[in-house]
Amino acid sequence: MERKQFTFYRSFHEAIKRLRTKKDKADAYNIICEYALNGVAPDLTKVPAHIVTAFEFARPVLDTAAKRSAKLQARLAEKMVQTAVNGQFMD
Repeated sequence: MERKQFTFYRSFHEAIKRLRTKKDKADAYNIICEYALNGVAPDLTKVPAHIVTAFEFARPVLDTAAKRSAKLQARLAEKMVQTAVNGQFMD
């Protein structure tokens, strides 16, 4: 599911800043953003182990946040449908 935003935590930054090269840091940021925003999981067999570690550190947090967001979106959509059915439209 495509998302418009996600929360990037200090712990993600702390894990990534320990990577040695700018390329590794950029790759870690890109992998995390692709996963969080577009749901694209990296092929971890093609990623260096130290970058996989940074991603795996963030993954459970991102998964939990995505589930919460999906539930909230579903509740909001249901509320809008109920409001429309009742003839009460929100401004």
